[in-house]
Amino acid sequence: MNSNDDGLSPYLALWLQGECRVSEGNLLAWLRAQRLLPLLMWRAQQQGWDFPSTFVCAAREAQYREQAQQTVAENQLHVFGSLAQSLNIPVVLVKGAAVAQVYPQPWMRPYTDIDLLVSEVHIGDFLAALATLGYVPVEKSVGQRGYHVPPLVPQGVGVKVEVHTALARERERVRFTFEEWYDDLRPWSAAPGLWIPDTTDHALYLIHHAIVHHELMLGLLPIADLYFWTQGWDIYTWQQLACKASTAGLHRVVGLALALMAWAWDIDWPEDICQLFPRPAGDVLKIAQRLVIGEGVQKMPNVWRDLTEHNMRGLLKYLSLVVFGDPGTRRALPWKARARFYLQRPFHLLNHHAPTLWKLLCGDRQTRAAWQAQRRLQAWIQDQ
Repeated sequence: MNSNDDGLSPYLALWLQGECRVSEGNLLAWLRAQRLLPLLMWRAQQQGWDFPSTFVCAAREAQYREQAQQTVAENQLHVFGSLAQSLNIPVVLVKGAAVAQVYPQPWMRPYTDIDLLVSEVHIGDFLAALATLGYVPVEKSVGQRGYHVPPLVPQGVGVKVEVHTALARERERVRFTFEEWYDDLRPWSAAPGLWIPDTTDHALYLIHHAIVHHELMLGLLPIADLYFWTQGWDIYTWQQLACKASTAGLHRVVGLALALMAWAWDIDWPEDICQLFPRPAGDVLKIAQRLVIGEGVQKMPNVWRDLTEHNMRGLLKYLSLVVFGDPGTRRALPWKARARFYLQRPFHLLNHHAPTLWKLLCGDRQTRAAWQAQRRLQAWIQDQ
């Protein structure tokens, strides 16, 4: 164990320098939670790091497990492609299964579900066709997920599937829809019948998903996604991303993503790229870094992200959305599913947020610090 005391988090020291500063058990638990084991072994080979045999064995097991799961997922993707062709419905693949293809080896990028984007016009036909193949909603998911089409699982062996008509909903608007991306979609060669977004459209969504939607709680893996996704980009592609980010009001979000990539992968961005995006303030970057490596993370209500207006009316709208769910999605549910949602929603909210809210009310210092950090991060992102 390395005892060097330079103020670096032991988890970051492992990722950046290959150093084991705390127990192997703690490090392995962190790597598994972050889903970084296979990727860290690749970094070790690239950097010439020598890790304990327990790490090597755990990484090999993770690799074999991911290879087996991705083989199953690939078979499902071919089925979805054939289904889309037979229905004459464009179906777009996003996130994990698509991003894994740009890693040095696909199994280095674990994923547990398949995300598909379909036009709202075709969602009913596509879901009905999946039902004929044996896909059913995940048990109890309708009551837990008031804003989304419930995830589906095959009745046999297979990976969970999430079908979207929009990939983000915030502040009473939807983002990243099939219609927005339609003109720049391209066929996905790995599974005929499926499509993937333009590379800059997908990058902007990945950044939004990691930083805005999940507020960096997904860890280092999304930063790795961006690193591999943007490999080989020329200045023209970066300019395209900057233009789309500015139009979407995500200019600062992309600037923060680039700063995190530079930090996590020891990148010196060329000045012509740096000039395209705002640079985060030093305290904002430190907050983001702590969230990415999992320090000071607590389950918080997403008030500062989702508040439509910073006044009483905006707060009431936010509370209504949290308690009662998205009105459009709610109306689309069958009455039994709607009733189940209302019955289960209070318990779901209490389970996820009651401990943190209680600590806030009691004045717990760490919880208040995490709350203030969330506010500061969102204030910078929204240029307030």
